[in-house]
Amino acid sequence: MSNHHPKHVFGGQWTEEKLDCLRHYLNSYNTALKNTPFKRLYIDAFAGTGERYSRDGTAEKAQPALLEVTQAQAEFFEGSVRVALNADPSFDALHLIEASTAKCAQLARLKAEFPDRAINIYHGDANTQIAGICKSVDWHGRRTGVQHRAVLFLDPYGCQVKWETIRAIAATRAIDLWYLFPSGLGINRMAANRRERIPENWEPTLDACLGTGEWRTAFYQEHTTINLFGEATTETHKVANIDHIEQFFLDRLKTVFSHVAPSCLTLSNGSGSKMFSLCFAANNPKGGPIALRIANHLLTKKRGSGGRR
Repeated sequence: MSNHHPKHVFGGQWTEEKLDCLRHYLNSYNTALKNTPFKRLYIDAFAGTGERYSRDGTAEKAQPALLEVTQAQAEFFEGSVRVALNADPSFDALHLIEASTAKCAQLARLKAEFPDRAINIYHGDANTQIAGICKSVDWHGRRTGVQHRAVLFLDPYGCQVKWETIRAIAATRAIDLWYLFPSGLGINRMAANRRERIPENWEPTLDACLGTGEWRTAFYQEHTTINLFGEATTETHKVANIDHIEQFFLDRLKTVFSHVAPSCLTLSNGSGSKMFSLCFAANNPKGGPIALRIANHLLTKKRGSGGRR
């Protein structure tokens, strides 16, 4: 990794919120489990390069499905791998997923910096790779006698994460999920003010991301007008805002996870536009309640300190 790129906190508070929540949770998580027989894993599904860059950074920036990403937005997604590597106590292994060949090469260089750490790099689609990890890890020790637990961090640029992936994560009953859900940058922008104006190929993307077509009636209401000739015209107008979208998604999470934080941390950009919603969910019957208490404390604290703006 080039040394001439300075470490740079871009965008102030909105950039730091997700990493600060993650940092505190990972430390608390590993502390709680350090004297248990579980092997602790960290999974980062959009690992990037492990770093965040200054404005003049030249790292390749992957484009999200259907959306354009500015340099400022792209920098928001860097840094979670370093947070996980610095967790204290440390994880037993890290699984880093990245679709970009260039970023995988940078992750390989990052891995070389930590020769004593078990770091696994997966090059490919996040949905496919997560499904593979969920299936291959012996979560409950039935094959090897060794049980595993994990924290998975999802921070896609847009609506790349499919609901079937969320379902697979929940089905392990062993993974705590932090999801930087694209409520504003993705869902709200794709859901046009009138449903008739949503590009035809976008609706399947919304279906796949939310795991249902119910958003059509939850986000929109029909409005009928009669003209002077008695002719009726029906249009479907958007009634959902970011808060509605957040609640809709939390309700969706509750259909597959038994422990879901009751509200998100809404993250805004420098101009105050709501971009993402940091959500937490767990499905372990024993550890889930404790995990939820820790996560909810962090989210509540962040909201109280100005995370919602």
